[in-house]
Amino acid sequence: TAGERERRSLEPLLATPAPRWAIVSGKMLAATTLGLVSLVLTLLSVFLTTSLVLTEVGKSTERTILDLAHDEALHTAQVAASRLRLLSAALEQGAAALGNGDLSNDARARAALAGQPMLMAAFSAAFVVAPDGRMNAWFDDTGVRTLGISAGDRDYFKAAIESTATFISEPFVGRATNMPVIVLSRRIVDASGHVIGVLGGVVRINSHALVQD
Repeated sequence: TAGERERRSLEPLLATPAPRWAIVSGKMLAATTLGLVSLVLTLLSVFLTTSLVLTEVGKSTERTILDLAHDEALHTAQVAASRLRLLSAALEQGAAALGNGDLSNDARARAALAGQPMLMAAFSAAFVVAPDGRMNAWFDDTGVRTLGISAGDRDYFKAAIESTATFISEPFVGRATNMPVIVLSRRIVDASGHVIGVLGGVVRINSHALVQD
């Protein structure tokens, strides 16, 4: 048997009363057991190493996804803020132009609003509300018309009447569109400083108008 001669244990081993097949079987069993133990330890080491590697890869992937999501959210917020500034500037220019016009009745309000194509380029729709809260001119991609609905209870109307700044509403479902919208509004002042109405610009939330580069 391998190793027995060098250790000088071959003669005592052969002199034992045990059958030779038992001796050979014992040797093979010992070698097999040692091999199995070595294999189990190797597999356990591979499993633990693989688990650690996969855990680190998972954490790294999660961090990458979170970083990408944060960057995308930051970019979207920056685009929306920039877009709102442009829309506010367009509304301010439109209100100033309408202040030099005549909004004394529905027909004149419609004509004055139709003369502001830049508002349609900037917004999904634009409208003029009289000081009493009645919406007397509405301009969208179908043309200019009078809806005759009231906006007197809307926050965007009340805020615009009371302030000189452009008001940006919370999202809500519009009465004219029956869709979720955001409204930018600003009061219209004539040459004498009197408030003669409120100009509103509509942004449809599902149009992605605020987040497009």
